[in-house]
Amino acid sequence: MGGRDRHRRPGSEPIRTNVESSTFRASQGRKAPTPDHGTPTSHGRRASTTNQFHTKSSRSAHSPNVSFQPVPPPGIPSYGRRPKSAHRPGAAQRPESAPAGYDASRSLREQIMQRPSTKEKSYDTASVASTVSCSGASQWRAGNRRADSRSTGVATSAGMEQGCTKTNQDASFIMERVQGGNDFLCAVIDGHGTHGHHVSEFIKQNFAQQFFQQRKSSAKGGTRVAITRGFVETNEKLRRARGIDSQESGAVVTMCMRRGEDLYVANAGDTRAVLVSESSSGSARAKALTRDHTPALASERQRILKCGGEIAPTHIPGLGYAGPPRVWTKQQQVGGLAVTRALGDTSLGRAGVTPQPEVLKYRVKPGDKNVILASDGCWDYVTNDRAAEIALRHSDPQSASEAIVREARHAWHQDAKHSGYIDDITCVVAKVQ
Repeated sequence: MGGRDRHRRPGSEPIRTNVESSTFRASQGRKAPTPDHGTPTSHGRRASTTNQFHTKSSRSAHSPNVSFQPVPPPGIPSYGRRPKSAHRPGAAQRPESAPAGYDASRSLREQIMQRPSTKEKSYDTASVASTVSCSGASQWRAGNRRADSRSTGVATSAGMEQGCTKTNQDASFIMERVQGGNDFLCAVIDGHGTHGHHVSEFIKQNFAQQFFQQRKSSAKGGTRVAITRGFVETNEKLRRARGIDSQESGAVVTMCMRRGEDLYVANAGDTRAVLVSESSSGSARAKALTRDHTPALASERQRILKCGGEIAPTHIPGLGYAGPPRVWTKQQQVGGLAVTRALGDTSLGRAGVTPQPEVLKYRVKPGDKNVILASDGCWDYVTNDRAAEIALRHSDPQSASEAIVREARHAWHQDAKHSGYIDDITCVVAKVQ
């Protein structure tokens, strides 16, 4: 992740200044939003430790050809690093409402789980089996393993920094039901911070298992409750994991589950899910199913301030404030996170950064075709409408995901205002009917 990285406290390291204007896009590495995409958020979730606010510099002069990397299913480690960014052009049209019942004096996990925690095992990249059992006789397994399965596709492209390919901090997974229809569970995970690649890999290996366990143990609570608990329990397990420092590293997550005619979509952060529909005239229509959780969102800003956090751009001695609004503890001592919800980032928990997702249930309608999940490296340059157009042109979700990533990557190359920085890009496309 590029733009979500935290900013270090000014004065501790050399600062690369590349202030273009009052909008100061250098730290975000995001493209200015198009008119139909709403309020700009920010790129770079955590400020980079080497480039305090120049996390996304001009594009690289390298060829825009994209080399798609195979994405292994859960159980097969696929590490990737990168600095990340946090600006999302399109915001879903959902009512702004802060999570109800939040009590800053109690941990989020205590409020949601209402049960004592249990001791967890240390982090193991192979901890998730390729087949996961859940309630009843149904089972889920990773990836498109059926020979005739063309219902889902995924593509990813590692970013670049100063002309060199960097570690891809994005991760993703796709699971399909073994029997009983075309149901699927998929997610895109975008890591940020020094250990962001480890965090995203950990979530990839553990989230599905936690979710299915919650569905089985709390069947009466329903799927939406199980999803929320899955996010929170995965975050708790990450906090306890040995060998991963999640105090100033984390990841944003968007997941989608198809269950019969219903879609369950949840996100924490600024990865995004977009529904693709076809109108009666054959044109593509896009509907955002998630909101980007950044300080630019009024309800999120109010929630952070209520929890005692501060929101401000990074303060550069001698230059003043620059860059997108970020979440801090008091007086910018800790923080600099350009999203308000994430897994990990435990040092900002007291400032209101939470792993609790927003969950949406959507009934599939005639004309609905696909759902697109992608990291912010995609949405920085590909609008919701454009992604829908690309997806509708391809009958094969794999070809659609590759085409979307290719277009985003090309746009990063064409934009010369980021000094060679290209964000990681990951896109999942899944048929909904």
